[in-house]
Amino acid sequence: MPARLLSTWPEAEAEAAARALVLAGLYVAEAEDAPGEADDAAEDAGLRRALADVEKGTWTQALVVAEIARRALDARGEWPEWQTRAFTAPDEIAKATAALRAQGADKTERRAWRAAVGHIARTVGRAAGEHDALLDDHKKPGLFARLLGAGRAAAPSAAHVSPGEAAAIARLLEAVGSEDA
Repeated sequence: MPARLLSTWPEAEAEAAARALVLAGLYVAEAEDAPGEADDAAEDAGLRRALADVEKGTWTQALVVAEIARRALDARGEWPEWQTRAFTAPDEIAKATAALRAQGADKTERRAWRAAVGHIARTVGRAAGEHDALLDDHKKPGLFARLLGAGRAAAPSAAHVSPGEAAAIARLLEAVGSEDA
């Protein structure tokens, strides 16, 4: 049985579920915060992109998860306030997961929720490439390689997250639990 539409949920639960998705991204962003604003802008863009992916992408068979992502995007003005609670993301994700179950989420929706949390967390983790920049400082090419163009700056690795970000992602997925439970 699919979960009820988000519009039929108690208001507090609907808001908490949307906030939880945003907090998942903010939690990973805080796990490895580089000095300056460039990484913050990249992580913010990654969070918005990931939520949009969830809303209209792969998870369309789980309408309630798409609705939660839409509500999170619509609440963009509240994100700065929510950021002060980023450290609570695992607890918030666990509560939102319980609410989804209480609203009758079926296995497809539970899998979509887990996938959405993972996608958001990984996208934000990859967004700024802070860890790649630290590693690149130790792999600078010599003069000859730079003259040949080998030293041109490359875009941050799309697949690389720092150990701190990886641990944050693991904590979030642990908070979701198994979709089969």
